[in-house]
Amino acid sequence: MTTLSETSPQLAPAPSTLKVIRSIILGRPGTIVAVIIIAILCLVAILAPILAPYDPLKQSMTKINRFPSWENWLGTDQFGRDVLSRMIYGSRNSLIFGLISPVCAALIGTTLGVIAGYFGGITDRVISR
Repeated sequence: MTTLSETSPQLAPAPSTLKVIRSIILGRPGTIVAVIIIAILCLVAILAPILAPYDPLKQSMTKINRFPSWENWLGTDQFGRDVLSRMIYGSRNSLIFGLISPVCAALIGTTLGVIAGYFGGITDRVISR
């Protein structure tokens, strides 16, 4: 008679989260480009006080509607403010609102979903419509 020994199948270890993220990023060239653009935008927003050549709110009536030049790389607006400086400082607002909006939407949606799930019935129907 033969004795059978029970052996459990060996499972391969799960890949680490870092390896999964690295394979996603390196596997697609478009992802690499997007990550680089987002990183540059974040750096520009963080370093805005250092990178901006002029105060974005300072008006100069002698520099109204100037074309791009070595002094003002993107020109000036109707109030004489430097357009490049305003774009650099504006990147901060874009990032802040781009991050806050989905967080607020998730909080509101989760709250309404919990209320609808808890009370059910007509409350669920009203919230779901």
